[in-house]
Amino acid sequence: MSLFDRLAAIRSRGSQTTKAKNLGGLHEKRREHLSQFFTPSWLVDYAYGCLEGAMVEGERYRLLDNSCGAGVWFSNASPEQHQLVGVDIDETLISQVQEVLDDSGFTIALEAGSMAEAVLPQCSAAFINPPFSIQLESPNLSPCKGVTHYGKFGPNSSAISHEYALVQALDHADI
Repeated sequence: MSLFDRLAAIRSRGSQTTKAKNLGGLHEKRREHLSQFFTPSWLVDYAYGCLEGAMVEGERYRLLDNSCGAGVWFSNASPEQHQLVGVDIDETLISQVQEVLDDSGFTIALEAGSMAEAVLPQCSAAFINPPFSIQLESPNLSPCKGVTHYGKFGPNSSAISHEYALVQALDHADI
């Protein structure tokens, strides 16, 4: 079984939750699925195809996904060339992904927690498909003009998840 198939077999919350029937039910559904959805294989293949020209065979690269869910963004990586860094709020999924990646021989640093609290290393490239429109509140957000705002913990302690995920990925990855 391919790495993609093994990771795709780990079911995200979004794949196990029924859709909201109306706008009023959207908030309740987000509580269930945490905006955790599956990234399709064609998108993973396309992203890695774009990255191939930037990576030299025989060199090691560190890849980041700051909302990794089932880890599908890592499915085209190779243990010989890539170290993997991932964060997700779902501890159960992180454990399952870690088991698959460990069994596949990867050097990994996976963390169960919010991207708002994550302390990330510098990486070579980031692949992200973050949760959209989730309010992040943390005194540990990295300030970013136009992205972080005044929140319950003071200045720069509030952000919208997809905007913050993009800024975080750009700050911690070369590509």
